[in-house]
Amino acid sequence: MKPLVAALALLATSIPTSALACSCMEIGGTWFVAPADGALDVPTNALVWVGGGITRGLYEDEQQFPIELIGPDEAPLPGTEGRLRGGWELLDVFTPDFALEPNTTYSIRVNGEIQSTFVTGLDADTEPPALPTELERNTWSRPPQPVAGGMCGDGRGSHGISVQWDMGEAVVVLMDHDERAALDIEAAVGDVPSLSTSGYTSIGKGYGCGGDNWDEARNGAEATIRAGSYDLAGNFSGWSEPETAVVRPAGCSAAGPASPSVALLLLLGGVVLRRRDERY
Repeated sequence: MKPLVAALALLATSIPTSALACSCMEIGGTWFVAPADGALDVPTNALVWVGGGITRGLYEDEQQFPIELIGPDEAPLPGTEGRLRGGWELLDVFTPDFALEPNTTYSIRVNGEIQSTFVTGLDADTEPPALPTELERNTWSRPPQPVAGGMCGDGRGSHGISVQWDMGEAVVVLMDHDERAALDIEAAVGDVPSLSTSGYTSIGKGYGCGGDNWDEARNGAEATIRAGSYDLAGNFSGWSEPETAVVRPAGCSAAGPASPSVALLLLLGGVVLRRRDERY
């Protein structure tokens, strides 16, 4: 299971150091496959989405394994493959050259391993998904701090904005800021400031393990954010109306106390908190 990303000093300094150890999440090491294993009634025009943690090629000279879509004759189907990058997450997207056969079983194979087996339905899906709905917005602004025992990261200042989205039927949500996305929308490839398969996106500077995606982030900085999403068939929702977000010390815009939420804890710093006695 992909480990959860948790907060830097904000969380690490509030938990006894004897209970936890910190290690960095791998940038681009996304563990995700769609269509999911066991999925039924998959659209005949479905794309294949596989995280970089499986396909790899995350570092210079590291091998990247192609996505193979295996049909009933056990031969890989022809198609094109591209990368969709955003912040900490990376997805490789395979587009078959032809529509899939209805009521047919297919498998997704990467590096000799079957990642998923699914069954198509009768029809294609040409309807775009609904625009992502914002559930909660958080900001944080933490000045540099001396590195102390048990503290994750290097102690430098950290500032940014995180948003939790209701993705609906989408497989991935994208968050752009100040129109910096360089995206081939039709092919579902390119670069965006942040993307997520779980609904949590962020932009910021001073993450404990690298992965900064907003160099101008600081207390009081403004960003114009917008969001869009893809469904399984690669239909794009379009971009939401842009909104201005302002970096402030930790707090959230949803109802309730202005304290760090799950979204912020999942996104601030790219640090995995693991119990010392956990076995791998």
